[in-house]
Amino acid sequence: MCLLLVFGGCVPSNPASVRALNGVLPIDDQVLTEVVALAGEWRAVAGSDSARFADYNYDDAHWRRVDISDNFKEQGFPDEGLVYYRLHLRLPPELPPLVGYIQHTNNAHMLYVARAGRSPQLIASSGRPGLTPETTVRSRAPTTFHLPADTSLVLTWKIANHDYLNGGAFNRIQLGVAPVYQDQALKRTISLSVQLGFYLLIVVYFLLSWMWYRADVQSLVIALLSAVMALRSLAVAGVFEYFFPEATTFETRILLEAVTFFSMIGLLGLLLWSFLPRLFAPVTIAGYRFRPPSDLVLHRRGKRIAPREISRRVRRGLTWVLVAVLSTAFLLLTLSLFNQPLFTSYLIWAARWMVPLFLVISIGVMGVGLWSQQPLGRILIAGFVPVFVTGLHDVWYAAGWITGAGMYVVGYGFLLFILVQCYAVARRNAHNEDLARQNAELFKMEVHRQTEELRETAQAAQAANRAKSQFLSAVSHELRSPLASILGYTRLLQEEDAPPADEFLEAIQDNANRLLRLVNDVLDAARVETNSFSFDLAPVEVQALVHEVVASVHPVVRQKKLTLTVDISPPTLLVQADADRLRQVLLNVLSNAVKFTNKGGVTVRAYEASLSGIPACAIAVRDTGPGIAPGFVPHLFKPFTQEPRTYNQTLEGAGLGLSIALEMVRRMEGEITVDSIPDEGAVFTVFLPLSPNAGLSQSAGQVERLQGDRAIWED
Repeated sequence: MCLLLVFGGCVPSNPASVRALNGVLPIDDQVLTEVVALAGEWRAVAGSDSARFADYNYDDAHWRRVDISDNFKEQGFPDEGLVYYRLHLRLPPELPPLVGYIQHTNNAHMLYVARAGRSPQLIASSGRPGLTPETTVRSRAPTTFHLPADTSLVLTWKIANHDYLNGGAFNRIQLGVAPVYQDQALKRTISLSVQLGFYLLIVVYFLLSWMWYRADVQSLVIALLSAVMALRSLAVAGVFEYFFPEATTFETRILLEAVTFFSMIGLLGLLLWSFLPRLFAPVTIAGYRFRPPSDLVLHRRGKRIAPREISRRVRRGLTWVLVAVLSTAFLLLTLSLFNQPLFTSYLIWAARWMVPLFLVISIGVMGVGLWSQQPLGRILIAGFVPVFVTGLHDVWYAAGWITGAGMYVVGYGFLLFILVQCYAVARRNAHNEDLARQNAELFKMEVHRQTEELRETAQAAQAANRAKSQFLSAVSHELRSPLASILGYTRLLQEEDAPPADEFLEAIQDNANRLLRLVNDVLDAARVETNSFSFDLAPVEVQALVHEVVASVHPVVRQKKLTLTVDISPPTLLVQADADRLRQVLLNVLSNAVKFTNKGGVTVRAYEASLSGIPACAIAVRDTGPGIAPGFVPHLFKPFTQEPRTYNQTLEGAGLGLSIALEMVRRMEGEITVDSIPDEGAVFTVFLPLSPNAGLSQSAGQVERLQGDRAIWED
């Protein structure tokens, strides 16, 4: 319970209420310090489909006004199939980038944004809405989008629903500035992780308890209920769509929600049966006699609790009420397996009205248990209070009777309830010496795990601090050295008896280029962090690009008196990549090879290979330098990181090149690998998918020219 209160602050706050009026949401005079839900009066039209609806200057005066809320009804949705909603946003100038989020909207939707003088832009979609069920691709996957910067935008929301009662759980658009949105997304992730962590710990613990004592039915029911709640939390949060987009279809998502919902009702009934066994009588169903489990024996102040006797008539009545609840839940669960979304929606709608009745019955049963001084009467009814309150809230919220909370909260109520029951069973099991010993071992394991996590966290913090110090040292050196050279040569040029300026100007240009490379690396690293790289993938001739990169480093190779060998086989290799980004990657890898090689040479080889079963091209750069220490290889592609041994030798570079190269290659659907033997050299290999036009050959003149260049470089 204390842990839950500690983590209570991780629950994401409700979206701020910003109301639109007559299709316009003016927030140009507000500071968006939290995520807002775009609620209020929108404009809507139903039953027609036209691309011009999303135009900025489209006249929507003839559209009707609708009130957007979490579960809005009788507003053209969902009974009319396809509906367009339209909202004008008035934003303040110089507003930071806005990020939006839509949890899900049955059963497909697309969101367009339009600016004055520009065509509408599709920024978010889940499935593909259509006028008919046949033309609609259904999906309930969560979506995230970014709004373009402007003071006036028009959002057009295209939503379809053809086969789900009341549209299911409808979620509004949430919008906020990027840092605030990221903060809320982090809180939402932490909240879900905390819930799942509790549920999984409960499942493991009580399954072990049940496996150790097979008569411990209470532990089994708690474990099953926790597992169902964990699965339901994952399904509602859209985790399956994120990790398994191909497998998690609309029907699968609806089936998961229905199965977990009906299983939850049935398991709650079994929980009453197992925790208050003295209230129920044996019952025979289909020739099989079901008996209540063994009684829970608790002690209060060293004395065993002596419950009152319950009449046989009351016990039979409660038993048949429980059988009716369990039978209804089992019937709903069985019917939901037909997996017809419209039919399932009616089942869920019926079960929602069944929940308050079941909660009232449960409170009555627990009241009898409290009156008769059953061992767990007090604990059980105390745990059911948050379930009762949050369950009523969610039913009213789903019916549209309340809108203040902006979220379903029954999951937290169930978590509190399960934790209370866990405490009760653990208290009972504490009287068993063997189970107490097992609990001690589990506690030691948990402490050891936490200690290891703390140790790993401390090591990671130390590594980050070392990387920061190394980065500051490298950048300060990289900035100071060329700046000092530029200032020195400039001062010499200003003297009256200055020698000819050509050599000084060349030195100034070299140092300025060195500064420019550092600035470009820092900017590229920033783009990697913000994921703002743009890529134009097209067929690229490997031979031409490799020879171009080799030519750029050839002066340094000649100066260091190294050998440089190029081997392209076959010479007609084409890869699907961005030519500029690939050139930058190869130049970085080849420059590193030349920089750290003082004797011997460098070999560049391109050949056909395979990448995850896909035909690919491998471009390998081998050097005869000092190699890389085995312990440093896992950190090689981390930003601001350089091997101390090689850095102390060169004192050059900020440790950004390889991390940027890795990100660029992965964005081009490729990969980089490294093999190294200390003191013998290293091999960096860039893998990229072959272009669909890989079979096309180069012109004969071009191949002849490149072969001639190779002979010069190998000289």
